[in-house]
Amino acid sequence: MCSTVLVIALAARVDAQAAPDHLVQVQMRNVAFHVDSTIVLDIRFARGRLLRVAAEHPAYLDDKRSFVLKLDSARIAITPAALGELLNR
Repeated sequence: MCSTVLVIALAARVDAQAAPDHLVQVQMRNVAFHVDSTIVLDIRFARGRLLRVAAEHPAYLDDKRSFVLKLDSARIAITPAALGELLNR
């Protein structure tokens, strides 16, 4: 079983023109991200921003439809069988 480390930090505001308060930076290592019951992405490393889908609702990590990951860098693996199933949808 992969161990999971998830670090989330609020971005610091530099001045009044800086990014909005709800900007969340995210960094992950060794995460098994379940797209569905048959497709699992092995996120070995990822760094980027967590963007909420709906402005009126915060991103909720247990609901994969409440956020979008905007990745700056990542190393993600997927099995050939899972990749084939994902591409055949």
